[in-house]
Amino acid sequence: MTSAEHFISLITITSAKKLATVLVICFIIYHGVIHLIYGSDSCKWLLTEGRYKGDKEWQPYGCMMHHYTQTDSRRCMRYLAFMGHHNHFVFAGDARIRQLYKSFVSQFMIDGKASDLTELPENSDLGFNDGQLKLNVQFLWRPRLDNSMIADLRGWMKTDAPSVIVTGSAAAAILANNNSDTQLYSEYNTGLIRLVQPIDFLAKKGSQFLWLLQDPVLKERLPVQLLSLDNKQINLCNKAAEKILSHSEARIWQSSKLVGTGVLEQSPDGYLASPLSLRHKVQILLNTYCNDHMNFDDGSCCSYPESATTLQLLSLSALALFLTIGGGVWLYRKLCKYRSEVSYSHVTTEEVQDMEEASTSEVIQVKQPEIQDFYILVTSLALFSIILAYFYLCDRTNFFMKENKYYSEFSFWLPLGYILALGLFFTEDRERGPRVLNREQTDEWRGLMQAVVLIYHVTGAKNVLPIYILVTTQNIFWKFGRIRTESLAVFRSKTLGSRIDNYYTIHVGAQVFFEKVFVTRPWKALFVTTDDDIREWWSRWRVDRYSVVWGLTFGAALVALQRIDHIPGTALSSVLALVSLIAYTTFTILCHSVSECEEIHSYVAFIPIIGYIALRNASLALRGKHSALLAGLGRISLETLVAQGHIWLAADSHGVLVLLPRFPVLNLLVTSFIFICASHEIHRLTRVLTPYAVPNDWKLVARNLLLFIAVLVPIGIHDGMF
Repeated sequence: MTSAEHFISLITITSAKKLATVLVICFIIYHGVIHLIYGSDSCKWLLTEGRYKGDKEWQPYGCMMHHYTQTDSRRCMRYLAFMGHHNHFVFAGDARIRQLYKSFVSQFMIDGKASDLTELPENSDLGFNDGQLKLNVQFLWRPRLDNSMIADLRGWMKTDAPSVIVTGSAAAAILANNNSDTQLYSEYNTGLIRLVQPIDFLAKKGSQFLWLLQDPVLKERLPVQLLSLDNKQINLCNKAAEKILSHSEARIWQSSKLVGTGVLEQSPDGYLASPLSLRHKVQILLNTYCNDHMNFDDGSCCSYPESATTLQLLSLSALALFLTIGGGVWLYRKLCKYRSEVSYSHVTTEEVQDMEEASTSEVIQVKQPEIQDFYILVTSLALFSIILAYFYLCDRTNFFMKENKYYSEFSFWLPLGYILALGLFFTEDRERGPRVLNREQTDEWRGLMQAVVLIYHVTGAKNVLPIYILVTTQNIFWKFGRIRTESLAVFRSKTLGSRIDNYYTIHVGAQVFFEKVFVTRPWKALFVTTDDDIREWWSRWRVDRYSVVWGLTFGAALVALQRIDHIPGTALSSVLALVSLIAYTTFTILCHSVSECEEIHSYVAFIPIIGYIALRNASLALRGKHSALLAGLGRISLETLVAQGHIWLAADSHGVLVLLPRFPVLNLLVTSFIFICASHEIHRLTRVLTPYAVPNDWKLVARNLLLFIAVLVPIGIHDGMF
């Protein structure tokens, strides 16, 4: 065997899992060091660093930014007013700050009308009030760091201070110093130093002071009165602000400069900010102020995770207990070099002729399987506990970073095409001959659909209607063999505090049945939100309500056709199948209303599936081959379906998990590798643990059911389910 062949022989699923474990440990250490050195304040990340994505949306460093609509913005202010907060914003500065003030106020104006936003002279102070929201927004014309700004700050020291103060200016100081860098730096430093004491005092009163770093300018577009502005001097002022204010309680808004620089070419006059830049800055400001109070799933910046519930603590304690017992047994076995001679399959030992040895072998037969069963049970529970703990760390804490999803045609179709190409390279012949819809083929189909679903989720393609409708067809194929998925979903809903229907394991047979039976105590809390909202279930029921019916009908028809050995496979059926696929694709493209598409889709979802099956089995050559890669993914599709939202995506699938910041493509490859390895291990563990949870003996099943109820009832009483 050559060295290359030896290396290839080492590439196994076991070695891949070991590598994934090492990577997870390394990333835990890496992020732990980051938190120790730089802290874990996501507000600081939001205001400090970020980048533009391909669609010109802003992505902060390490956290998710919620997009605030006007409704969201007003709801935030109304909620904070109800809670007794003082919604008082002050924008103090020059024309750039005035721009930001107007964009911020427009987030709260109904029908775009406000008498206090009429065009006034540029150096006028402005104000905006909304009695319903108890919102007061002021603009103060303070182009220089002079006595006027100091007087404002000292005035607020004696009265009610604003909630947020946004300021920053440099143009007037640069123009007044006639291109003298020394004089400019001296004057600017002096003004900044005078701000430090009032800023620190106001911070103790609860005010948040944001210093806006200055965007660069486009010299060729500057108006005549601003031609003396120079990016070198602007950078000089920014460095002075960072140097002095970093020792105060002020927050330096560094990301505002990055936002402006990224779309500088869109500036209307080379100095003022572009509309896109202003929109992003307003969104950053709203995320800073509102996220920790509104708890949006896709807004992790400035939002601190909720403390663990009693149920979560109990679940984590149980996981720790399983891990301790399993680890102790494994370590004891390794130290004692214990080797069992009886396999888990309970294969009987060979008959022993000697009567004296027969009694000994009987002891071995009775005792060693029990020891082996106990060892497999506790070690499997320990491994399962480690994986669930990793789930909790990724999804319910801010230990690992998270980012918003990003969709583009390129980011969706390129990886899908790449997976399909790889699938063709791993094509194999079926050992048991060509049979219609054989097991390898159905696994391949599940793998193909799961690949589409995974790419759909990680790219955020939900808003692309044709792709959304395509993905919904998967549910017809996922209505059998659900025991392992349902049990896995229950474990994770308890550990992570999420709802059962987050895992698409809801009962989609009948609306009335669900609303009358499942939305009742004591199991009501498993399916609805804390405010009794079932809109998420309703949306999924609307799309998938006939999935079980179509699946059962097709399964029965297939079995009947196989028994009479008459599977249609003529050229006409292939043509009709191709026409049906083209017709359905045309429907998804032409349909522009989500509600209309969902309503029609629930009745015709079987058409593309039958069309695909007919084409896939059009000839004996196609029936006899399958993609081993896609079939392998299909065999763990149930596990990837449940796990994707926690250790690959983040925040219940609203964002993307970031283990390797600043390298989005490499991060996706690494998280995907760990995710697939974890899903495969979950698949193995659930196959091992399922016989223990649901044995063949009805007495043991009854015992386990009673134990489950005994555990569930106290939990339900504590959570108010009864």
